[in-house]
Amino acid sequence: MPSATPTRKPYRLSEAGLRALRISGAKTGKAVAALNNSRRRRCDGCGMVTTPAALGAHQKHSGHTGWTEVRAA
Repeated sequence: MPSATPTRKPYRLSEAGLRALRISGAKTGKAVAALNNSRRRRCDGCGMVTTPAALGAHQKHSGHTGWTEVRAA
């Protein structure tokens, strides 16, 4: 009988992301938040630049698709 558990896609983390996850204790959440807040993505539909989570919400509600990673200058 097949398992009812859905399969998950593997996470792709940068070296900085892996280092942040290795930090123990209460600092872990702050380190991951800092990592996520430093990442920026641009909506291919309208050019809006924001964090990954906010862009996901934007695209869900606007119907836009596609994004491009924005590198820090």
